[in-house]
Amino acid sequence: MTTAPGPPGRAGGGRAVFVTAAGTFLAMTAFSGPLSIITAIAADLGSGPVATSWILSSMSLGLAVTMLIAGALGDELGHRRVFLVGAVLLAVGSAVCGLAPGSAVLVAGRIVQGVGAAALVACGLALLSHAVPAGPRRARATGAWGVAMGAGPSFGPLLGALSETLSSWRYAYLVMGLLALVLT
Repeated sequence: MTTAPGPPGRAGGGRAVFVTAAGTFLAMTAFSGPLSIITAIAADLGSGPVATSWILSSMSLGLAVTMLIAGALGDELGHRRVFLVGAVLLAVGSAVCGLAPGSAVLVAGRIVQGVGAAALVACGLALLSHAVPAGPRRARATGAWGVAMGAGPSFGPLLGALSETLSSWRYAYLVMGLLALVLT
């Protein structure tokens, strides 16, 4: 009995698993990044309590508002294309945050980060379903993606604290921006 080959791109799927998990990990790292360094950010930018709240919640706004839109655009334009645009937006938003001269610019950068993260998260599993055949291999791939989803929020504060300890809170954002560019 012979079996017909699967659809193109389903042979290995290892690269797709790595890239989508890395994208999700990075999105979630960016989400929680300022938690450990918000005091340093607020002091450096002269942010009051309201601006500090906006800094912490602005990525959530970008992510929540565009998650469904990113998924729908992925369905229409292609999940890979939208995933790549998400990586670029996360990189641009991170760079804006790292170079922000004030709270308003940092908030805008965090919103852009949220939009990019929405595209990465919304299209990641769809990319996996196309790259990895159903069954145990897809279950493992989805598990790896889930681990990345859970590990990212834990790593964000560590990256922030490390960058603040070594030099400046700004480097956490610049590192995230560079890593997001690697995804493209």
